[in-house]
Amino acid sequence: LYEHRMFQIIAKYDAEIILMQNGNGNSDDQVVEEMLTSLLAQAHQLKIAGIHSNKILLDQGIGFAKTRHEEAEYMHRLAELIAT
Repeated sequence: LYEHRMFQIIAKYDAEIILMQNGNGNSDDQVVEEMLTSLLAQAHQLKIAGIHSNKILLDQGIGFAKTRHEEAEYMHRLAELIAT
């Protein structure tokens, strides 16, 4: 997502953007931490570009390149994503 021109267009038109985490299907114990790190890093770049936090939506990407274990872990720890 690190496309500077896209950031400029989003900021110019005060648009909303959905950041979706795409996993690789390789389960480990840090799936939620990796998801949060990835999404928050992208959101930070958008904020630097002048896009307001209330225009940035975070999507866990349930059903996209994730194992059932990862999806269950994301759902179980959904409050951590909401808290961000």
